[in-house]
Amino acid sequence: MKKQFYAIAGKVLPGFITRRFSGLALHLDRDRFMQMAHQVAHAPNMELGLRRLAERGLKPEHVVDVGAFEGGWARMARRIWPAAQITMLEGNAHKRPILEPIAENIGATLHFAVLGPEDGREVVFHVMESGSSVLPENSPRARTQERMETRRLDSLLAGTSPDFLKLDVQGYELEVLKGAEAVLGSAKAVLMEVALIEINKGAPLLAQVVGFMKDRGFEVCDILEIHRRPLDKATNQIDLLFVPGTSPLLADTRHY
Repeated sequence: MKKQFYAIAGKVLPGFITRRFSGLALHLDRDRFMQMAHQVAHAPNMELGLRRLAERGLKPEHVVDVGAFEGGWARMARRIWPAAQITMLEGNAHKRPILEPIAENIGATLHFAVLGPEDGREVVFHVMESGSSVLPENSPRARTQERMETRRLDSLLAGTSPDFLKLDVQGYELEVLKGAEAVLGSAKAVLMEVALIEINKGAPLLAQVVGFMKDRGFEVCDILEIHRRPLDKATNQIDLLFVPGTSPLLADTRHY
């Protein structure tokens, strides 16, 4: 149990806090520990953070999950926003047997497509489980390559007005957003995985992503998750929530 505690705590807490919490490790299940880490040490936590934002008024009507992988995030979104329409998109068609029953179970629409800045652009898609991307990963992990044609998110979702967009496409987020100007126009929040280290070759880093979003009227509202690379536990990715500069979530600037 203590090994499991340190494995979880090391991902979300500074070392000195981990050591202080270690005495509780035998008495807490994982979910309770994560709640305490979020409440006491303010450790980023995706579900708890989104629930807190929902309490502050973030209640989207149409949630779009780009990079659905195996459906975990979409299921969480359904728990948080039970009345929302959910659209799931995944580039790796090998996930179909997993995703189709999940989509049916949570009442979501499911599409398989590699998204990009234009329709019909041929790309090499590197298939490697959660690391699948148009941009190759700097690692020795096994992968296969498939030639595919991109679709614009605006084309796939034409005639709709999503107000929450989640992106997790391993460094290809800005290219996807270049094909999603209409979706950005209706979005009240954009959740995006952002790199601090160029794990995927050619991926934009934090400053470039923040600048791109600021040029389109969005500001950083929250940090919802931190990821550390296995090599040396250096922070390599963070999940940022962007909202329009006029969002009510940014309106109250009081400290107390």
